Amino acid sequence: MDKMANIIFKAFSILSLTISGSLLLLFVNTFVDVIPLRQFIQGIPIILPAFVAPFGVLFGFVGYLNMRNKLGLYGILSNIFMFLLPFIYVMGGTLIFGP
Repeated sequence: MDKMANIIFKAFSILSLTISGSLLLLFVNTFVDVIPLRQFIQGIPIILPAFVAPFGVLFGFVGYLNMRNKLGLYGILSNIFMFLLPFIYVMGGTLIFGP
């Protein structure tokens, strides 16, 4: 593979990690309230990972298939976790606080 292709596939892996990192920061900010966004985007950070994380998995998968690097693998795994996080949050809240 040429050098330009390696840069592009590494960028896909980095983009995958960036997506999962930004989703995690938004999710944590909902509870910690470091940046007061609660009045503007109310419940969106809790539901957003279920819709955006599959794109991160796709980007990580493209980067991992072509370069077989750990960066792409970490991107895939972190986005899978971010995809499952809203469901874990909702089910855990139901189990702890009741229906």
